[in-house]
Amino acid sequence: TIIACDIVKFMDNASSWISEDSKDVTVTIETENSCTVDINPVHLKLILNRLISNSIKFAHNDRPLFVKVNAYSNPESSTIEIIDNGIGIEVGCHLKVFDLFKRLDKVNYAGLGMGLSTCKKLVNAYHGTIIAENNEYGGTTIKITIPNKH
Repeated sequence: TIIACDIVKFMDNASSWISEDSKDVTVTIETENSCTVDINPVHLKLILNRLISNSIKFAHNDRPLFVKVNAYSNPESSTIEIIDNGIGIEVGCHLKVFDLFKRLDKVNYAGLGMGLSTCKKLVNAYHGTIIAENNEYGGTTIKITIPNKH
């Protein structure tokens, strides 16, 4: 069931469903007033859990990890950004990370390469977009935009 999910209220319970390997990470939430996303809450939880867990998994060893969730909306769409200061993504691989079974580092990190692909499939089901880009903190920003009316 698609409902208007308030991101602040949704993230208030994040510590109960974020992966247990959280390494004492603080997740900061910044939103516009009453920012909502029209989505099935189960799908939103799965997407955010996977993205925040990836931020934790790919933390940089030489600096304390931070993860920030920004959310904002306009009349056409709502956007969620997951911003971290982890290891980042190798230049030229920002599209590849969303491919099924794609793992950029098969030696140092466990996984099947399904997490970001699953997120992309779910976002696409709402006619939305998901992109990855490096940020000024040396880490990654994942930006999800979902139309307000699907």
